[in-house]
Amino acid sequence: MSKKLAKTSSDKAHAELLQHFLPTQLLPDEDPETHRALSDAIFLNLMPGTPYERILAEQLVTLEWEALRHRRLRDSLLMAEFRDQSMGVFKEGEVGRVYSFQQTKNAKEMAFDLVGTNKNKRTKAMQALEAAEITPSEILAKAYKALARDLDLHERHIAEIEVRRRKLRDDYDRLKTTRALPVEEAELVVEQ
Repeated sequence: MSKKLAKTSSDKAHAELLQHFLPTQLLPDEDPETHRALSDAIFLNLMPGTPYERILAEQLVTLEWEALRHRRLRDSLLMAEFRDQSMGVFKEGEVGRVYSFQQTKNAKEMAFDLVGTNKNKRTKAMQALEAAEITPSEILAKAYKALARDLDLHERHIAEIEVRRRKLRDDYDRLKTTRALPVEEAELVVEQ
């Protein structure tokens, strides 16, 4: 029992020490609890047993968080552009950006309702699209075209992160398999 307590406090000390070397920098809109849950899930899955395994596990958490961050940023860019492109439908009757000095209050509200979470407002905005004989796919296509270079940047980062993550996981798995397992109740035999 005392070995278990000593190991637990040792693990905590290692974890605290590693936090000084590998601090996680969250953006203002990122939830620390979500990051902690991701970290806990990955650590539970990997079960690192040494300080070096903890470092590699923490790096895997960081890479996973980066990939999620880039996906979220990419999706946010696309959503904002979709909203901006849809303003043209509600003002001019065709897909396209409407500059701020040309926007009407109604067109802006409808565009925000189209991408918002209020189901009734979204339904009303979708009906307005149907009346204009424009599909969300048409708006999305224009949004993709307008953001192609910006979206490509995030896509490349995501692909690079996934490669780095796979390599790091392979390294981690090799390290885990080569680590000697303790043999309990073994006798040391000394030849004379």
